[in-house]
Amino acid sequence: MPKRNMTPSMAYRMIFLMALGLMLCVAGCSPRVETVVLTPPESLMQPTPHPELPEALMRTDNLREYSKAATLAIARYSEALDKSNADKAGISAWCKAVESHDRPR
Repeated sequence: MPKRNMTPSMAYRMIFLMALGLMLCVAGCSPRVETVVLTPPESLMQPTPHPELPEALMRTDNLREYSKAATLAIARYSEALDKSNADKAGISAWCKAVESHDRPR
């Protein structure tokens, strides 16, 4: 079999092809990493509405009407606080569920 001499351009081509093959092999063997951003459910991210004060609380001179309006305002604020605390508990439960799902077993 006759001996062939390599020209410099053939050597460069061969090095290029070997480097290309090595890069493809390495790229195909490496694990693919995906970043997933998790956020709480949208229902838990909604702000708790600020209860309105009754008109009677702001404009009455009658002590009986004032006490009724104040009681109503306190009840509305208590409901808003309960809703806000329920949302916080929901976010905490969601975070715990995400953490327990992501833990290696």
